Amino acid sequence: MIAQAEEFREIRLKAGEKSLYKEINRAHGIRFPVKVDIATPAHKITLLIQSELGGVDFPDGEQFQKHKFAFQQDKTFVFSHVNRLIRCVIDCQICLADSVAVRNALELARSFGARVWDDSPLQMKQIDQIGIVAVRKLAGAGITSIEELEATEAHQIDMVLSKNPPFGIKLLSRLSEFPKLRVSVKMTGKVYK
Repeated sequence: MIAQAEEFREIRLKAGEKSLYKEINRAHGIRFPVKVDIATPAHKITLLIQSELGGVDFPDGEQFQKHKFAFQQDKTFVFSHVNRLIRCVIDCQICLADSVAVRNALELARSFGARVWDDSPLQMKQIDQIGIVAVRKLAGAGITSIEELEATEAHQIDMVLSKNPPFGIKLLSRLSEFPKLRVSVKMTGKVYK
């Protein structure tokens, strides 16, 4: 629904971009690849969003480099609207009392806000001094979420990231200030009369 929004009516698949978006569609970070031939603006917008959320690198091929600036411009334009659009989807689904759609839209809103998939190790990129390389090192060591990183000893963080102390201590200090937005509910015994 987001990719087909009226706000994106000016975004078109330009000459020569089809091969670029086909390449992006094959990337590992694309969770929901377009299963048909990439031919519509909605396909392009879907892949722009997913490439950002999945941390997909721009393809290396020389034939793609002429589209790099337009790709970044289009992505910036799309992300200038997505938060407002997902908020609209949430409000509409609340009005329709569709709890499943509301939950999915809220999760997508969190991903849009962080600009990474919410349940991905890439969520750690939100922390200062943690980039894509650091995320890959942490994931390789079995640390795949902010919660797991927070539970890791400072010296282990230093070792995994090849940093000198007190990097781990400072990182854990920043993590203690990171907002914890998870809520869990447990239903205990229900009495029927």
